[in-house]
Amino acid sequence: MSSKYRVGIIGCGRIAPAHVNSFRAVEGYDLVAVADVKREAGETLCSKFGIGTLYDDYREMLQREDLDVVTVATWAGSHSEITIDAAAAGVKGILCEKPMAPSLGEAEAMLAACDRHGVKLAIGHQHRFDPSWNRGKELIAEGAIGQPLLALCKVTDGLLNNGTHFIDGIRYILGDPAPAWAMGQVERRTDRYERGEPIEDCLAGVIAFAGGAQALIEVDLPAVEDGPAWPYTFVGTQGRVELGWKDLTLISASGKQQWAFPSDESSHVRQAREYKRWLDGEIEDYRGSADKALHTVAVMMSIYESVQGRGVARFPLSTKESPLKAMLRDGRLPVEKPGKYDIRA
Repeated sequence: MSSKYRVGIIGCGRIAPAHVNSFRAVEGYDLVAVADVKREAGETLCSKFGIGTLYDDYREMLQREDLDVVTVATWAGSHSEITIDAAAAGVKGILCEKPMAPSLGEAEAMLAACDRHGVKLAIGHQHRFDPSWNRGKELIAEGAIGQPLLALCKVTDGLLNNGTHFIDGIRYILGDPAPAWAMGQVERRTDRYERGEPIEDCLAGVIAFAGGAQALIEVDLPAVEDGPAWPYTFVGTQGRVELGWKDLTLISASGKQQWAFPSDESSHVRQAREYKRWLDGEIEDYRGSADKALHTVAVMMSIYESVQGRGVARFPLSTKESPLKAMLRDGRLPVEKPGKYDIRA
């Protein structure tokens, strides 16, 4: 039976309008309030979308509004604390932006709190709802490229930022296999941050998954002239899939096939619609659930852990804090060009 859910959004920054639009596009959600420590950001969002109630303190919103669903659209460093507070406040569901958390320990604490209070925690890996990604997933599952061997992707603006989507996407398109081991290398000569979290100047990582497939991810490495323009390439024993945001090419013994996917609806709307079905109990397995995103955090941390341990990082990881932060604290990655800066500034 479909239910009506009172929704509050915590964080009124750049991604918040996408969540406002998605909740309003799906019947059964009632967006009643937003909260942000920056009053101006909240007022701008409320004015643009006609939202009636604004709080400076999300805890007050949780106490006063009797919310069913909360979206956590703040910077990653606050995700764990806000999620744990929202779960304790009695909401039914929490949709938290990516990355789930900047450390494995924080991500595990979020999931544990939600399990303890019976809250359905989802993470905003909305590209799991993109038609191109789902067609690629179907083709690989159908054996169109034979046994998957290698996934390749290149991203910019940090592992914890855009890298989150692509590592999550590799797992999703391959059927969410468990990670087995990882090895990586990091360069951080400048004091570089992304929304308050330290990030590398550039990075490369190899990840092995159960079932035999491996992935190679490059983050902010120098561009190579005439290099691949596709976000993803999946190579198998009998062909490959080249996967873009809105198109897909399959190259196999049968020849070359191409698909194009029009932007008829945003991935955020698709995400909100399926999330409501999960809240309503219509589906048991939600593709964006936090237990899946926990693996994404673990893979990211494993690349840093490999650098810290100077070798292969094997799963499950025992290190709960961010290995990157630990290396910065211990002087293992000394800054050679002083001057802290945030790429979002």
